[in-house]
Amino acid sequence: MDSKSLTLYTSKSSTWGNRATWVLEEVGAKYEVYNIDYKAKPPSYFTKVNPAGLVPVLQIGPSLEDSIKIPESAVIVEYITEVFPQAKLLTSDPLKNAHCRYFAERTKQTLWDAVMGVLVRKDFTQAPRIFSALAELQTHFDKYPGKYLVGDELTLGDILVGALFARTFAFAEGGVFVDIDPDKTILSDPRWAGLRAYNATIAERPAFQRTFDKQFITQHWLKKRT
Repeated sequence: MDSKSLTLYTSKSSTWGNRATWVLEEVGAKYEVYNIDYKAKPPSYFTKVNPAGLVPVLQIGPSLEDSIKIPESAVIVEYITEVFPQAKLLTSDPLKNAHCRYFAERTKQTLWDAVMGVLVRKDFTQAPRIFSALAELQTHFDKYPGKYLVGDELTLGDILVGALFARTFAFAEGGVFVDIDPDKTILSDPRWAGLRAYNATIAERPAFQRTFDKQFITQHWLKKRT
């Protein structure tokens, strides 16, 4: 396909948008970005891009009118993975690919739901779930040797969970979790040493560095705390 026909509607603060920008950068796609202001979405966004009003949305086609729109970050990641097979984000082992998808869903259900429970819903009873989720997710890395989720090569599974872990550790480091983890045990507890090493590996990738602004994200959530 002509990668110049790709347009991504996202927001710099969006966790799910980070998935989409990262996969596009990782495969070397050419694309345009429109950052949407959550607080001032134009009416045309609902009528012409996404009726749900959410980001990200990948537009495939030369114009807003003459194009196909794909919402939902996981769907976008899967699509780009298939359209750019040379990036080899899918392994040749169906079981490993299934594990990637399961791990991504489980991370969203446990860790990220608890993080959002604390930060968005202000439900501090969710805090213990963050720590139990980290403990559970750590055990998944014991199934496959290597620095990434299922080995020594980056896969779609890493794309799907990397932004979630990056934010979790950034929140601990930057003081966003001060109410639930004042001693920053997330950054020091040996139980999660493997997850921290994994997060550091993700952070070293140039494509991820181009799409994840840790300082901006941390400041964004610190402001929302006040």
